[in-house]
Amino acid sequence: GRACPVPTLRLRDSLVSLSRMSARRGVQENVRNARRNLTGRTRGRVTAIGADEPSVRVNGEKTDVGVVKDAATGEALGLEALAERDSDGFAECLGDFARDFGSRRSAAPFAGGAASRETRRKTPNSFWDAYRALTPHNPRRLWYHCRTHYSRGGDAMPFGGNDWLDLTTEEALEPDLPICDPHHHFWDMRTERIPYQRYLLHELADDVGGGHNVRSTVFVEARAMYRSSGPDKMRPVGEVEFVQGLAAASESGLYGPTRAASAIVGHANLNLGGAVQPVLEALQAASPNRFRGIRHSVTWDPHPEIAITSAYRAPEQLASDDFRAGARVLAKMGLSLEAWLYFPQMPELADFAKAVPDLTIILNHVGGLLRVGPYAANPDETLQAWRDGIAAVAECPNVFVKLGGLGMPQTGFGWHERDVPIGSEELADAMSPFMEYCIEKFGPERGMFESNFPVDKVSFSYTVMYNAFKRMSQGYSDSERADLFHDTAARAYRI
Repeated sequence: GRACPVPTLRLRDSLVSLSRMSARRGVQENVRNARRNLTGRTRGRVTAIGADEPSVRVNGEKTDVGVVKDAATGEALGLEALAERDSDGFAECLGDFARDFGSRRSAAPFAGGAASRETRRKTPNSFWDAYRALTPHNPRRLWYHCRTHYSRGGDAMPFGGNDWLDLTTEEALEPDLPICDPHHHFWDMRTERIPYQRYLLHELADDVGGGHNVRSTVFVEARAMYRSSGPDKMRPVGEVEFVQGLAAASESGLYGPTRAASAIVGHANLNLGGAVQPVLEALQAASPNRFRGIRHSVTWDPHPEIAITSAYRAPEQLASDDFRAGARVLAKMGLSLEAWLYFPQMPELADFAKAVPDLTIILNHVGGLLRVGPYAANPDETLQAWRDGIAAVAECPNVFVKLGGLGMPQTGFGWHERDVPIGSEELADAMSPFMEYCIEKFGPERGMFESNFPVDKVSFSYTVMYNAFKRMSQGYSDSERADLFHDTAARAYRI
C-alpha cells in the first residue's frame, strides 16, 4: 500500500546504473525479472524485492534504499550486504553508473570483478568513496530519486535510456539535407528527467551525430542553471550565461560540425509588465550575439490529471494587462516570444497575437496536444478542438509553429512504453496527420521541424525522428522542404 521503493533491482542492469533501468513493462514484470536475476546470480541466496526496513547505514549516515531479502532467513539486505553477496555484479553496476554519468575516474577501481574485490579488500572505504563521488550531494540521492520517480502517480519513470533506443537503429536518410534544429534544451543534474538528467554538449553531439546534416541548433530555456542569489527576476540570466559558454565551446568545432545554440532563447517574467525591460537588457548583455527572445510558459489546465509546467501557475496570463505590457516591451526590443501552452488555450493565444501584432511568436510543439486523462476519453472531440485552435492561431501572420513535441507521453501515443522503440516508417505515419495539418494552415514558410530533445528522447532516437520527418515531407517541393528543415528556423531566429 506504499509507494513502490525500487520496483526493479536487476544487478547487472539496474542496481546503480539508472540509465539502464527499465520500467516499460510495468512493476509486476520488473519484480519477476528482479527475482530471476537475483536468484540466478546468487544461487538462491537472495530472493524478491521487499519494502521492509528500507534503509542501511553508510558511513554512519542513514540511507534510504530499496532492499532485497535473503531467501533462507528473510533478512533484508541493504547495499553493503548486497555488494558482499555479489561483489562482481555490483562492481560492474557501479562502473556502468560512473561511465553513464561522466565520472570515469571514480569508475576505475570497479572496472572488473576480481580486481575490484582485491581493491575493496585493501581499501574497504573505496567502495563508498566512489559511491559518494558518483552521487555528489550524499549517498541517499541516487536511491531517493529512484524511489520518487518510479512512484509518481502511476507513471513509468524513468524511461528507457540509450541502451533501449539502440534496439532500433537506422541509417540517416538524405544525409546532405541541411537542418537547423530550432528546439532543444541543456541541463545537468535534473533528476526529474531521468534517464536524461544530464544533457550537455557531449550528449547533444552524440544525438546529432547519427548522420543527419544538422548545421545549427536553437537552445530554448528550461529553467536550468539559474543564479543562486540576487533578485528573483534576474536569476534566469544565469541560464543564458551558461548556454553562451556552451555555444562558444561548440563554435570551436571540438564537438563536431553542428553549431549548437546558434540562437538562445532565455526566460523573463512578462507579468512584470514594463519592469521586464531591465531583465531583457541583462539577458542581451549575457549573450550579445545569440540571444533572440524568451519563453514564458503559460500551460494551464483545470483537470488535476494534467501537469501544469509553467513557473507562474495562473490561468489566462495571456489576457492580463501586465503580461501584454511586457510583451510590447519584448516586441519593441526586436525579440521573440516562445508560446508553450496546452491546446485548449490556443484561442487565448490567437487573441493575444492580434493584440500584439508586432511581436514574433513561435508556437511550441504543435500547440500542446494532450491525449491523456480527460482528453483521452473523447478522442474525436479532442482532435477537433486541437484543429480549431491551430486554425485560429494560424490566421495570425506573426505566429510560427514548431513541428514536434509528439514524443512527450502526454500526447498519448505510448511510444515510450514499448519493449522495442518505434521506427521511422511507423513514426511518420503516426505523426503525419498532425504535422500535415499544421503545415497546411501555417504554410512551410512558418513551420519548422523540431527535436525537443531530450524531452522527446523518451520515445525515439534523434536519427529515427528526423528520418520520420523526411519520410512524411516527401510530398513537398524542394524549397518547401528547405523551409521546414532549415530556412524557416534560420529566418525566425536570425541565424
